[in-house]
Amino acid sequence: MSLENFNLSLFVENLVEDFRPSASGKNIQLHCETPGNHVYLVSDKHLVARICENLVSNALKYTPPGKNVWISVSDEQDAVNIKVKDEGVGIEPSKCPIFSAATAISPPCLPAAKPLPAWGSPL
Repeated sequence: MSLENFNLSLFVENLVEDFRPSASGKNIQLHCETPGNHVYLVSDKHLVARICENLVSNALKYTPPGKNVWISVSDEQDAVNIKVKDEGVGIEPSKCPIFSAATAISPPCLPAAKPLPAWGSPL
């Protein structure tokens, strides 16, 4: 795991541009919402990229033509949020054991008893 401080707003804007041809090919409108001020995150940029790419890829895969996919970044007091929303069929809640809003992902190299710093661990 390699932590670095990076501009999350710019990161998400670039991610959206990378997926725009795929969205356009399916006649899906891809929307990007980032705050006016830049939001910075200290995290493993490659891990964040893998997670975001997976979410956006799935959103495009399961959204019918003519619909929309939104990717947004928001800055809270002590956290940042990346949200991917689509107009696809969705997943039945009982079949969706996804992380809760407070779930922190710790890498295997850190002991479970040692919490990660709040600046970038949850996603």
